[in-house]
Amino acid sequence: MYCYYFVSSRFLIFASLFFSLFAFSASANTIHVPGDQATIQAAIDAAVNGDTVLVSDGTYTENIDFKGKAITVKSVNGASVTIIDGNAANTVVTFSTQETADSVLDGFTIRNGAVSSGTFTGSGIYVGGASPTIKNNIITNNSGCQGSGIDVQFASPVIQGNTITNNKQAGCSGGTGGGGILIGGASAPQILNNTISGNSTGVDGGGISLFAAGTPTISGNIISGNTAAGVGGGIAMANDSDAIVTDNIFTGNTANQGGGIAALVPSGSPGPTVVNNTFFADTATADGSEFYLNGFYAQTNFFNNIFWGSANLTAVLCDTGYSSDPPVFQFNDIYSPQGTTLGGACSTLGGSNHNISVDPLFVNAPSDFRLQPTSPAIDAGSNSAPHIPEKDIVGNDRILAASGQCSAVVDLGAYELGQSSSLTLNPLSSTFPAQLVGSTSSALSTTITNNGAAAVTVCAVNPTGDFAQTNTCGASILAKASCTVSVTFSPTVHGQRTGFVQIITSDGGSPQIISLSGTAVEPTFSAAPMMYRFPASQQVGTTSPPTTVTVTNIGDGPMHISSSSTSNSDYGQTNNCPDQLSPNASCDYLVTFSPTAAGERPGFLTIISTGGAGQIQLYGAGNDFSLAAANQGGTSVSVAAGATANYTLEVAAANGFNSTVTLTCTGAPSEAVCTVSPASITPTGSASQFTVSVTTTAPSLSGMPLGEFVPPALWLALFAMTALVIFTRRRGWVSGRLAYPASVAVVILVIGWSAGCGGNNSPPKNSGTPKGTYQLSVTGAANGVSRPLSLTLTVN
Repeated sequence: MYCYYFVSSRFLIFASLFFSLFAFSASANTIHVPGDQATIQAAIDAAVNGDTVLVSDGTYTENIDFKGKAITVKSVNGASVTIIDGNAANTVVTFSTQETADSVLDGFTIRNGAVSSGTFTGSGIYVGGASPTIKNNIITNNSGCQGSGIDVQFASPVIQGNTITNNKQAGCSGGTGGGGILIGGASAPQILNNTISGNSTGVDGGGISLFAAGTPTISGNIISGNTAAGVGGGIAMANDSDAIVTDNIFTGNTANQGGGIAALVPSGSPGPTVVNNTFFADTATADGSEFYLNGFYAQTNFFNNIFWGSANLTAVLCDTGYSSDPPVFQFNDIYSPQGTTLGGACSTLGGSNHNISVDPLFVNAPSDFRLQPTSPAIDAGSNSAPHIPEKDIVGNDRILAASGQCSAVVDLGAYELGQSSSLTLNPLSSTFPAQLVGSTSSALSTTITNNGAAAVTVCAVNPTGDFAQTNTCGASILAKASCTVSVTFSPTVHGQRTGFVQIITSDGGSPQIISLSGTAVEPTFSAAPMMYRFPASQQVGTTSPPTTVTVTNIGDGPMHISSSSTSNSDYGQTNNCPDQLSPNASCDYLVTFSPTAAGERPGFLTIISTGGAGQIQLYGAGNDFSLAAANQGGTSVSVAAGATANYTLEVAAANGFNSTVTLTCTGAPSEAVCTVSPASITPTGSASQFTVSVTTTAPSLSGMPLGEFVPPALWLALFAMTALVIFTRRRGWVSGRLAYPASVAVVILVIGWSAGCGGNNSPPKNSGTPKGTYQLSVTGAANGVSRPLSLTLTVN
């Protein structure tokens, strides 16, 4: 059993790794239809996140569901030759499993979708609670109760570059409309650069219906020929649908009210923002051929639009059924050659707030709504309008100056007049290398050349962002001459930084732009460890082995270390850090602990750098010992000469000191000896005792041999006299009665000399340890550290 389990476990692990690797390798696969899978849905089912389903030309009769997968489903040769036909069986394409922008439908004709009668979901494409990308498709001939082309519910897809045409409401009445597109439920979808035409509904929003739709962006679209039986032939907005509507063309749309747009603004809602759109000859059976506004619309914004009204109708009607306060309506051209320009609460706005009512002079209405060079709509807008797009409907730069003028002012409508330029810029963009935040780069230059036959006035050279410029252009650039704009980069924050230099001149292409970008880098200080405790207590007066603190620059710019210090004398440091530390480089600080007192000794190492400051917390404990009198002992003793003085002392340990202490005694008086027992001691617990003994000497007159105090000459004389007596007696020269007295006389002479020490007639004596008070010193030494204790000795 054990062997089986072991083999099986290894097999399962191997299998798991194999399939994981397989899944990873498959994450970037392309699945071909019909080469690898016969149907698009089969390919979707086989795909994993990151895959591309690539579909060859043909008609595929099926209804597909992305099933939450982050994949791209794309045609090989575009929508005109790659068709997904729903066969009137259901919705053609469904996104309803929280798909994201990485779920992409690209390049198909989506047609013949239909749902059962009374089913209020989209027929062509249904997006529910998801945010896919839908682009470059033809969505046509789908029918349903609402959102016949695309139905978006509580979702934020990107709908871009599609043709949404000839979709219609069928099989039911009512609903929230949207012949082409329905946006229902608060969300933030983007409807960009589509052609939305020929769609119809029996309710509202022939082209687009917004119902409680939040803040969708509708920009760059051509919305034409759509029909609504209710309101809003082009777009209908209701119930907190605060759309941003910019750069669109509305033409030929029809509704009961609001042929172009109808908006019902509830109380408390700001309503839509309508900027730089062109409305031309939309119609309404009631009124408001271009725009019908109702509700509480005082905060609704209209800027830089052109409204060309239809005959016998009011172009812009602000219904006073709920409010008589006009909207914010400025810098618009409202022109109606055979009708009324403004009505209702908006009727007083003509000729005020920079509004005009003149023929905008389109190039060729109703097919070409570009402005003629003499159009009064050129440079007639407000550069301060909210949400002005950077490009016009065909991608031209916005806010260009009219030829020969220095001021750059936005044009009205969906198109910005582009004029030929005599200036060339080389290069048109500059990318700066990595630059430290707070520093300034070297300059990068662009050359401006005037290729024309006349001088060009230089009105302003304006940098933006973290960039600055100097230039040699002066007040004008002469014909066929050049000048230079030099730009520096001084980043203020970390990361990718972009900006531009706007060059405003009298040239027809003004303003010209030099695009700028640069990467701002900065160092980031890191240290490890940020807290360190020295593992063992350290004897006061000694130094521990070093510990290492590693400093690393974890940022992307070079880091300068300006200073480093320890907080007190208990700690010291050395380091191998250079003046500047490159990104991802490290260096080391060696920190030592030298306690100046026993007990806890907290401190820190502070390092200051351009990547920030670091304070490393340091902890260490100092231990120590001292010499002191033991309990009931003392450091002063009195003794008589000849006695021994004993001191009972102890080695007192502080904070766990446990090293061996060598003990010595110095300073004993003459004729005295100081000894320590034991001569070394290792404290156990807080203190350990030892004894110091001082042995003194008593004074003395005896015990000294004669030879120590009788001079040798006297001994020689004594010997000579004794020998003479003996010799003369034997010879008979001296009588016995004279020999013995002579000998005694010599002995008496020697004794007398000895007693008088030659001059005093007395022998030398030992005076012992002198009386007095003496200071002795006992010293304990351990690990190179000495601790003294003074002893007092009184000799009586």
